[in-house]
Amino acid sequence: MIIKHEKCSFLFVIVSAFVVGACYNYNEMENVAVHSVETKKALSEQKPIDDWYICGSFSPRQDSILADSMAKDIYAFAEMSNPDNLNPYWYNGLYHPQYNLLDLREVYHLQPNQTQLHGKITYLACDIQSDMDRDLYLNVKSSMRYDQRLGEKPLHRIDIQGLNFYPIHLNKGYNRYFVKAVTETEDYSFETTVLDSNAVASIYTNGQSNNIVFPEISESNKLATLTNAHQNLMNVPVKMQFYDVKGAKVYETILQKDSFTYKIPTLQAGKSYMCSMSITGQRVRQPIVCGSFDAAYEKFVRLRSEVSNQHSRANEIDQILYRLKFLLHHETRKTDWWWQFKIAPLTYQLEVIFANLKGEHGKDNGEFNIQFITYTSQLDGGMQRYLLATPNEIRKGKKYPLVVIVRPHVDNHYHFFTSPQFTHQWAINIIQSLANSHDFIVMLPEARMYHNEDLTPFAEAEMKLAIEDVKKHYKIDEERMYLHGICSGGYRALRMATENPGMFAALGLYTPIYHEKLLSSRAKAHSIENLLPNLAGTPIMIHADPFDKHTPYKVYADLISDCKKYGIPLTYSVKRNTELLYNAVVAGSEAFDFFDGKVKSGVKASAVLPDTNLVVADLYSKPFVYVYNSHDHSAYYRSWLRTIQNDYEEYMNTPLPLVAEDEVDDEMLKTKNVFLIGTEFENPLLAGLVNSARSEAPDLIERTRNSISIHRNVLTQQLYVICSSTSQDPSYFKYPWIDGMEKEFKSDLPLNQQ
Repeated sequence: MIIKHEKCSFLFVIVSAFVVGACYNYNEMENVAVHSVETKKALSEQKPIDDWYICGSFSPRQDSILADSMAKDIYAFAEMSNPDNLNPYWYNGLYHPQYNLLDLREVYHLQPNQTQLHGKITYLACDIQSDMDRDLYLNVKSSMRYDQRLGEKPLHRIDIQGLNFYPIHLNKGYNRYFVKAVTETEDYSFETTVLDSNAVASIYTNGQSNNIVFPEISESNKLATLTNAHQNLMNVPVKMQFYDVKGAKVYETILQKDSFTYKIPTLQAGKSYMCSMSITGQRVRQPIVCGSFDAAYEKFVRLRSEVSNQHSRANEIDQILYRLKFLLHHETRKTDWWWQFKIAPLTYQLEVIFANLKGEHGKDNGEFNIQFITYTSQLDGGMQRYLLATPNEIRKGKKYPLVVIVRPHVDNHYHFFTSPQFTHQWAINIIQSLANSHDFIVMLPEARMYHNEDLTPFAEAEMKLAIEDVKKHYKIDEERMYLHGICSGGYRALRMATENPGMFAALGLYTPIYHEKLLSSRAKAHSIENLLPNLAGTPIMIHADPFDKHTPYKVYADLISDCKKYGIPLTYSVKRNTELLYNAVVAGSEAFDFFDGKVKSGVKASAVLPDTNLVVADLYSKPFVYVYNSHDHSAYYRSWLRTIQNDYEEYMNTPLPLVAEDEVDDEMLKTKNVFLIGTEFENPLLAGLVNSARSEAPDLIERTRNSISIHRNVLTQQLYVICSSTSQDPSYFKYPWIDGMEKEFKSDLPLNQQ
């Protein structure tokens, strides 16, 4: 039915039926269009329903009188006047959301936190046009209570948890979609998308990443219990398979409509396996354990005791055991439903390692999408870490795009494998699903970012080393490397990109901080504002919630202006209520959609290279060795030495690269920066180096309270010697790896002129 009325001025709207990034049956959705009540034109490609005819708001009493006639005859909308002149919240007409999500607060001119509509009813309507009879689906996202009809028939939700899918049958021509929404929660938004069956399967399987069955399976009955009614999604076979850590299939079954438990007789007690589920060709994976988590940990501790500390995978094992032990004793074990899904990926990763002790990640068969990776840093020989997400299948010879997620600031210091970025397992699952659906490799590096520091040269150097470590194990397409960051992580991402122009093909940022309080002239010269021209030709996307209280528009408004000023390709997108998600995760789908298909532009900007003094932290982008006087056994000196060791290990979560003066040789002095703990040494090489540095090389900085002086290494002008001593309590000693960014070298000459 086509509705016309002289009092109505209808607008045209096109809504696509597809979801970007998945493989779909286009014939199912060809020439399906969604319109506001009075429109009819051909459909373009993909878009949720975001144009509506809206009428309301009504009180429950008013609705009881009007509801039947409103539902049956859309003419009632156009004829309707505000039934209560004292009701200030009234709208009757076509509406297009300003911020890509229909929120009734916007319709009725309420502030984001106002709740005056509680208990009120609003009607929504649009027409869905089809050129033939067909069966499709609606995906609805809303916390409001709502009733839906397509024509005269009410819609019924598919019986699964978490996602609201509604099967619909479209007749050839126009199909009236009608919604009655009741505002009973804090969320006044309503979002609907028309989907075909493959799109439904893709969205669903991505949403079930690492969440197919409950992961701790009893070794006595070997029953796997589904976490959701996967078989109810649609009337197609749903296959579930189990694989050992070598990648060999050990069992396969088809899910039955009325069954939630399945006996898997081939599972062996005490071992981890990979569970895989496929729906219409869309696949999702999850590790499981046959036995208890605690018994699995004890098994791996026992196996670790049989491995030499010098083994190439010993540190890797130790770090995963560290996280596993932390989680097994964490208080959320009793309160967090998602806790169990954090454990199985770790036990599975350990199972894979012990089955391939001569191997390495990236080469082990049967690896999971999510891994906790360690590597030895060239900067100090200590352990560094990153979270790695890969697609379900890594194809030999294929080069993969790499997305580098930059960590946001945190208020407290954490070991990386216990950091807040890993608090929400469902958020880690999002990273896993994004890696798989986009066929990207994704990493979140530790990169020596422990507090609220700027991106120090130390952190920048470590991030590059982490990226290089990924390249050692996987084929990375260097023309398609991307940076992604949220809030202060966006600031750090911008700093990384501006310091390394041409390294990344695109940046995807959620409400990035643009201005920071900078204390040193070096930091000011290296600010994003000064170096932003380096990103000429590099596409940037900024995604935001227009009402984000944590990071409002004013925080990044100047970045938008400066991108225009310097001709930087900028995409700015907004959507209401995304603050609710992005304050709990470190990765978002909008950025990954933006990255798809982007390669380095080839535009070479005139790199802005600040000619400014260095700071202490600059030294830490090069390898360091810390030397102590092995002949000084005084209580004071040994106490000071232990203080430095403990501080470095506590802050860096890795041992101090400490050597005795007797171990120092000429090669070490020529290839390493040297931090001397004390100033008196019997080793003639060190004594000569200190004397030469003080007499021949200028003292670049002297901090009287801590008695630190920095000199050029006379053996090579590219390296430095730090002489440290203190006549006060060692607790007063402030170490360069913590506050070095605030301390400038005492020289007015550029580095290349000193």
